[in-house]
Amino acid sequence: PWFTVPAGIVMLGVAGSQAKKAWSGSFLRFLSLPPAHARWMTAVCRFGIAARALVFAALAFLFFTGASRWSPDHMPGLEDALVAIGSWPYGWLLLSGTGLGLVAFGAYALILSRYGHIRSPDLDPTDALKRMGA
Repeated sequence: PWFTVPAGIVMLGVAGSQAKKAWSGSFLRFLSLPPAHARWMTAVCRFGIAARALVFAALAFLFFTGASRWSPDHMPGLEDALVAIGSWPYGWLLLSGTGLGLVAFGAYALILSRYGHIRSPDLDPTDALKRMGA
């Protein structure tokens, strides 16, 4: 039980970071989206990252409340977490939206793998190639 509060704080911090990333659009600096599709791709990416933030926030809540329900005989797992969220008022809506959002996060990962780039002046190979005589 002593582990759950610090773990919940970490999860809450990650949730805040993901929410900020979705809201600010800071993820766009790593993408070169085609202009014809940039609008809908940006919306899908924002929704996916926001859904990920929601998942981390729900995990934080479960960590905070899990300490009171934890016992050495039964350690709660993913099934217990999903049942707990499903029993909340409108929990089915939260689970459905989160599932759809995680599909959108998967689409974000695919978009990032296709249109993503790394911006770092340290990775410019020009000088190294000149020194090698290429």
